[in-house]
This record gives sequence, C-alpha cells and structure tokens, in this order.
Amino acid sequence: MMSIIAQFILIISINAQVTKMPAYPLVTHDPYFSIWSFSDKLNQSTTRHWTGADNKLIGIIKVDNILYNFIGEPTYPSKIIVAPGEGNPINVSYTEEEPGPGWTEKQYNDKSWKSDKMPFGSGWDNNASTKWVTKNIWVRRLFNIDDLNIEKLILQLRHDDDVEVYINGLPAYNCKDCYVSSIKEYSLSDEIKKSLKKTDNVMAIHCSNPRGNSWIDAGLANQTSINNIIAASQTGVSVTATQTNYTFKCGPANLHLNFLSPLIASDLDLLSRPVTYIDFFIESNDKKEHQTEIIFGVSENIAKHQTIEE
Repeated sequence: MMSIIAQFILIISINAQVTKMPAYPLVTHDPYFSIWSFSDKLNQSTTRHWTGADNKLIGIIKVDNILYNFIGEPTYPSKIIVAPGEGNPINVSYTEEEPGPGWTEKQYNDKSWKSDKMPFGSGWDNNASTKWVTKNIWVRRLFNIDDLNIEKLILQLRHDDDVEVYINGLPAYNCKDCYVSSIKEYSLSDEIKKSLKKTDNVMAIHCSNPRGNSWIDAGLANQTSINNIIAASQTGVSVTATQTNYTFKCGPANLHLNFLSPLIASDLDLLSRPVTYIDFFIESNDKKEHQTEIIFGVSENIAKHQTIEE
C-alpha cells in the first residue's frame, strides 16, 4: 500500500511541473500539521494549513538594503478592537426564528430576542459558549470602540456553514456553501470603517447550518501597513515527491529556495520523522558583489490548536 501511495504522489508531482496546481506542498507531514501555498506564486498569498486556516510563513531577503518578500503575502500587525468570543465569551442577542426586515439596522428592536454568550456552536471541540443545533441563527452584538483611528478595518470570523455579516446595517461579508474551522481575517470597506462611532455600533450576523457541525463567532481588528517591501519576481517552481523548489529574482540577486520533507514510504522511521528542511541559496545575477540577508519568520499559530487562546 505504501509503495502505491508513493508512486501516485510522484505522478502528480511530475505533472505539476507543467500544469498549475490547486496548492503547493511546503511542509507536509500528518494531516494535523501541514503548510501549503494556495497560489501559483509563493509571495502572492498567505501560506495555509490544508483546511485553509492560516499557517503563516514569511520570507524576506535584503539585497543592498532593499527588501524583497519571497514567501507569503506581507502580513500587517493587527490589533483587536472588538474581540471575538473564542477564549473570552461575549454577551449578544440572538434568535433562531426568522426576525423579519430591518434586523441588521442599529435602530432595530431586539428586546424579544434571547440573550447569551458567543461563540455559538455544536460539535467541533465542544467548547462553544452556547449550544446551537437549529438550522439558522441570527445574532446582534452591540459594541463600542475607544479609538476610531483605524487604518485598515478587518473582520475576524469563524463560521459553519453559510454566513452573512453586517456592520451598522452595511453588508460586510457573506459566503455560501462554505465554512472555516478557525478564525480568519477579511478586509472591510472604507464605507464600513466610516460608519463606526465610539458608541452604539452593531454587528448583525446570520449563519445557516444545514448539516453537521455548527459555529459562529466574530470580531474586528485594526491592521497597519508595512512599507518599503518589494515583491520578489518568482521565476520558477517545481514539485517532486519529497521536494518543492522555487527560484526568484530579487534585483541584482537570484534566490533558490528548497523545501524538503523526506517522506520515503519504504523507510518508516524517516516517514514518521516530523522534519522539513528549508534551504536558501543566493547568487549574483550581474557578476557583482552584494550585501544580502535572509529574514525568515514562522507564525506562532502553527503551534496552536486555536488561533485565540482560552
């Protein structure tokens, strides 16, 4: 069985050198621990777990004091301004019956709704604050913001399944036929950011769960910019049964990047070893000497079961 699996992976890998792939393996071990690139260019998106949850790697090379990023989309530090309930449950109003028109608006009267703590859910880790087993739930959360000096407004959201989110009556995010198993972040519009006041804001959420596990939790964060970083130009990528190789042009320097996970099915000791080797090789492309430095970072979330600690 193991040799058949290894041959199948090799066939896919050889094919991947001439066709686009839905995801590129970077760190692959057991299903619980893996890191993939979901874009054709390694610096075009955040690296993720196979489920889609963020497992962020960041790679930056400094060439003659100019910064080029080559792994992951440059992520900006985000500061929570309205915390999700995970790890610190929050009081909200909710109903499991169709609320009728106007339920997303600030002036809507929700006094007939129930009151309990978010997150709502069932299944998963069985650690929801309030059990939710019906098909639909509507949630209203009133919140205040101390500082309205927000550069980039971010929605922090975990949902199972379909979801629609409104901020002060404005559509913020919606997704059908999808779910996420951990908190993910989504950029919100300037219109929504301008609608925020220091007091009496409302987040309105409708989540539908036609089958299986259920979950809903949400919050807001402020994201600040990182300046003076140039995207390295990816010039090649190849995938084999145990390795993924990238090449980049970073101004006057070329960077070769290799991810090696020695998953040899015929060697059980090697197969069970949770080690991936990452090698960097830099060469000049103009035959001149240049000062270079590699900056490589790994998100702490890779070692967490949950994005937000209890």
